[in-house]
Amino acid sequence: MLFLVLGCREAFDLGGIEANSRKLVIDAVVTDTGENGYVRVSYTSPLVPDQGVVYEDENNAIVTISDRDGNDFVFTGKGEGEYINSSFKAEFGKEYQLSVRVGDGLFQSDWARLSVDQGVAPRPSFRADTVEVLSVNGNISHELAVTISDEIAKAGENQYYHWNLEHYYIYDAYGQPGTDLPGSHRFCYIQDLPQTEMLVYQDKGIEGLTGNQYRLDVAGILYGNKMIYDYGIHFIRYQISAEMYTYFENIRKQLENTGGVFDSSPASIQGNIRQVRGNIEVLGFFGVFNETSTHLFFNQDELPFPKRSLPTSPVDCPGHHNVTLENNCFNCASVSARFNSTTKPSWWR
Repeated sequence: MLFLVLGCREAFDLGGIEANSRKLVIDAVVTDTGENGYVRVSYTSPLVPDQGVVYEDENNAIVTISDRDGNDFVFTGKGEGEYINSSFKAEFGKEYQLSVRVGDGLFQSDWARLSVDQGVAPRPSFRADTVEVLSVNGNISHELAVTISDEIAKAGENQYYHWNLEHYYIYDAYGQPGTDLPGSHRFCYIQDLPQTEMLVYQDKGIEGLTGNQYRLDVAGILYGNKMIYDYGIHFIRYQISAEMYTYFENIRKQLENTGGVFDSSPASIQGNIRQVRGNIEVLGFFGVFNETSTHLFFNQDELPFPKRSLPTSPVDCPGHHNVTLENNCFNCASVSARFNSTTKPSWWR
């Protein structure tokens, strides 16, 4: 049975950061496909001593990845502290180093490489389930949910995995609270906020027979109105090194600390990025991942749960008295999201 802690996160937060001083945080991932790679640069500053921090994006950094052959690959800022280079693809057998310059400061990672030459494509599946949910006030309840699994193939040595699940759903304006905005769109394809879980796993090659395959429960999603229509998951799987696994596992444990992400960490979290020059402490990790991905879809008609429904006309919408245009309750295109489109994505089923 999966266990969920209610909540979400906008970006990858480094657990175990003591909220007592300003620090530079660098979160960097590059892959062999050139997709879903990024470098995020930000600062943490104390909000209230020992009670939390605030994040401040750094949009003026110079971000470069170099290889042992002397080639430099510049990553361009796209706002919100994120830097990308969609043409860069890590090659097996080569080592890479991250450099970040901020003002007079220089911060560099250890050299890193792909842990495997080519990854096996993921084979996700879903099933109806129940999960234990811990609410913000500490109460535990059992809720209807959908469990997402992946297929793991055993090898002759330990394998380490990290998953990133991007969640999408169809937003129906008729089912949302009314506003004073005159609407022009009923349905939008929305990317949901990332989930709280840090999804990492170690398959011990010495346990079981080499070549055996088994299904592993990766994540749980609470059942709700977002599944009335197709719910889509961009299912991304990375194969990582033992060092990266240890780092992510420590963060996962910290995220499960119900007292708060920034409480004292149960284990010291050590990254692989160091300060070469400058007067600010740096925290973070540079990872070179082998990446494979696919998409998974399901809706309430494929689940044995009580069916949900939304209003079918603007008159039935909450706050319909605010509507000034016919056939509209709310303009779905006005919803703030990481991705929002009234056009069906090309990868949607």
